[in-house]
Amino acid sequence: MGENHVAYFGGEIENPKNNFVVFMKNDKVLDTFYLDKNNRFFHKFDSLTPGLYSFKHDPEYQYVFFDKNDSLMIRLNSNDFDTTLMFCGRGDEKNNFMMELFLKDMKLKDDLFNIYEKPEKIFSKYIDASNKNITNLYNKRKAFINWSKEFDEVAKANIVLNYAYKKEVFPIVHEFKTGENIKTKLPKSYYNYRKNIDVNKSNLLYYPPFINYMSSMLNNIVLTESKGNLNDMSLENNIKKLEIVDTLIKNKHVKN
Repeated sequence: MGENHVAYFGGEIENPKNNFVVFMKNDKVLDTFYLDKNNRFFHKFDSLTPGLYSFKHDPEYQYVFFDKNDSLMIRLNSNDFDTTLMFCGRGDEKNNFMMELFLKDMKLKDDLFNIYEKPEKIFSKYIDASNKNITNLYNKRKAFINWSKEFDEVAKANIVLNYAYKKEVFPIVHEFKTGENIKTKLPKSYYNYRKNIDVNKSNLLYYPPFINYMSSMLNNIVLTESKGNLNDMSLENNIKKLEIVDTLIKNKHVKN
């Protein structure tokens, strides 16, 4: 007999914007769940492959990770989607941790608004301290929650890629806010984190932290090499991006 991969997903939505929730994998719709008169839905998957999925209640969406035989319920208020979203049931702790990371990253982005115009040393000190705090939180949660190796890969990628994305956009945003081009003046060690990022992981291809990092990294490399201004829409620069992608990325699914 085949292995049992039954899983459950349901929940309640306060102040719904419509009467359904869309369940997706890699931007492809897998199913649609309709709300009942109490604004609730519930679905049994006869077989659900463990991994990262997303659910959408227009216009908002969020990610959910299913391990084998997870049974997850959500509760949220669509007027404040992200901050009210909570998971309960089997598999809830790891997903609530991912939401905790998401909300902390949103706050950090707001906090960085004025830091981007500071000198590189101040920016790096600030973001490194923040990343250390997030990493410490990850280590504590990992020790407490018995999560899978597959989920751990996504959680670590979330932290590493969000940090790297902010490092990539710093010289660009700094120039936009101050007029100072520092792209060629950064310390040689500034981009050392790039060496530790595997850009060939197809399971992260549709994950926003991966998309944001790849886009900003390609823009940054092209603009730095061209020593040009912030016009990254030129045909020449787009051709350079394709050449870099061809060099860096070996996985055909990611490259395409």
